[in-house]
Amino acid sequence: MALYKTDALVVRARDYGEADKILTLFSREFGRIQAIAKGVRKPKSRLRGGVQLFSYSNFLLHKGKSLDTVTQVEQRESFLWLMEDLERLTHATYMAELLGAALWENEEGQEIFLLTLTCFYLMQSLEPKLVARCFEFRLMQLMGYKPQTETCVVCNGQVSGEKRQFSCDLGGVLCPRCRHQDHQSIEVSGGALAVVNQLLKMDLRKLDRLRISPQLGGELERLSRQFLTTKLEKRFKSLDFLSKL
Repeated sequence: MALYKTDALVVRARDYGEADKILTLFSREFGRIQAIAKGVRKPKSRLRGGVQLFSYSNFLLHKGKSLDTVTQVEQRESFLWLMEDLERLTHATYMAELLGAALWENEEGQEIFLLTLTCFYLMQSLEPKLVARCFEFRLMQLMGYKPQTETCVVCNGQVSGEKRQFSCDLGGVLCPRCRHQDHQSIEVSGGALAVVNQLLKMDLRKLDRLRISPQLGGELERLSRQFLTTKLEKRFKSLDFLSKL
């Protein structure tokens, strides 16, 4: 497969040499791809528009030993409005970081690709924090880490009440009898867990109907961040910047 075509998002771009860029692409068919776009920083480069950060484009690539080479590109969506809003740009950067931790190079991830592209479009009109929470929990679900929110993750017994214990390590809520199984479990409200269930199940086209108070939003953020860092065993640089916004 010397030449191949694929739709992909540019999730990372860095300058290389005098006029090139090294790209990390997230492809519908081939997952994460490392590629070089030669001469793309020259003002007259025909590739320039389609390889900008967070562009969604159709690429023609030449397979290489360590880096594939971009030979043609047709931009489908620029997502330029991301660059005009610092909060949305930082959330998009954070989502790209999550993808880097979730997928190996050249690992197929069509469902994750569709989730990412959908969330990028949603961020244009919706609160970026809400879109990020949806992306986080659905990404974890697709990776096989769906949180168990209604029954005890240890004994499968019913768990009720407004205040519940959630084990990020075990991946779900704990009943009173099993809470000793994880002394690092955190307290989570029943309302927050109900929202998690909605985010996992609802039609994304109806996400704008979900109303979350600032207090509940903060609780969901703490839960998702601790759950992600526990399961992926990684600290994300963009989180530090998001915490200051």
